[in-house]
Amino acid sequence: MSEPRVLICAPATESAEAAAILDGLHTISLPNATKVLLTSGKFDAAQVAQTFNVESGYPAYPAQLETCSRWAEVDHWPDERFRDGFDLINLKRVLDKQDAVDLAVLLRDPVHLDETWPALLSELGDQSYRLFGATELGVSRSFLLNLQSQAAREIFEIACEFYLSGRSYAVSPYSMEALFEVATDALRLKDELRLAQGPESYPTFPSFA
Repeated sequence: MSEPRVLICAPATESAEAAAILDGLHTISLPNATKVLLTSGKFDAAQVAQTFNVESGYPAYPAQLETCSRWAEVDHWPDERFRDGFDLINLKRVLDKQDAVDLAVLLRDPVHLDETWPALLSELGDQSYRLFGATELGVSRSFLLNLQSQAAREIFEIACEFYLSGRSYAVSPYSMEALFEVATDALRLKDELRLAQGPESYPTFPSFA
């Protein structure tokens, strides 16, 4: 059985964070893995990983995410919904530019991924996604998406749209896991409506490339 094709995207908001994350990416040696460092400017990844400048093309979605956060009158800025939405949409932008990928990882903490990978794949099984890593308050979790599942792709699209439209602020108490549970329920309802009304009732979601 061949190894799955894995896309690993590690987000960094500033050069100091990017340098630390790059050190972690250097330790990852998973077979069939493409490593991408998400940066907000030019950064020399020294052939450890590809780089993706999230500001390239002057995308509109950061301002949209910020507007949603301001409308929601959050207590602090940036809030975790903004950062989660920003990182996930950037992951989607990279995926839109890739050839076939079986598994996609949004990696907030690249330490020890090689060691935990077999157990993580076992826990994922045939599920659509899995969150893993840090669980303490204020620390963002990493995210594994099973792109071999069509349902997973659609759940991911719905979740990105929830962030972009501001629906993420209706999820309370908020966590990325809770939002993906809502997105999963939305897909289930969408499929039920499609069966009842026919394919013309099946909504589409935008590309963020």
